Amino acid sequence: MEAHGEPVLVLVPVYTGDPAQADEVIEPLTALGRPLANLVTTMPWPRANRMLDAAAPTASA
Repeated sequence: MEAHGEPVLVLVPVYTGDPAQADEVIEPLTALGRPLANLVTTMPWPRANRMLDAAAPTASA
């Protein structure tokens, strides 16, 4: 599927509950449409928390 120049929705799900239930909790998101890419993976919270830093830097106080 070509998406260049087309509107897309980017979901960045973060699940912090029981790891054994993560797939069950995240899976319904796939029902929202056909993903261009599925990059959902397990990672430590500090890494997940930094993922969008470049796009949304912390505001200075």
